[in-house]
Amino acid sequence: FTLGASIVPSIQAKDPATEQYRTILTGTTMTGTGVTWMVVGPQLTASAANFGKDIVPPVFRINMAHTGTNMTTYEVGYSVS
Repeated sequence: FTLGASIVPSIQAKDPATEQYRTILTGTTMTGTGVTWMVVGPQLTASAANFGKDIVPPVFRINMAHTGTNMTTYEVGYSVS
């Protein structure tokens, strides 16, 4: 990570009626290297950060909001089960 940079990940669900996205979970702010897990499911207990009690619909996206002007390299993956 570059000094002063940060990334805030979020999982967003698409509403098929309005074609708009809504955030179902916002993760913790990342300011350094490492792995961050975000888990969403109807059986979970929602927590302050990386666990959300919701259903992930067929169409969703993972949004990465950046601060700072320097480039940052990262990988994003997901698993639906």
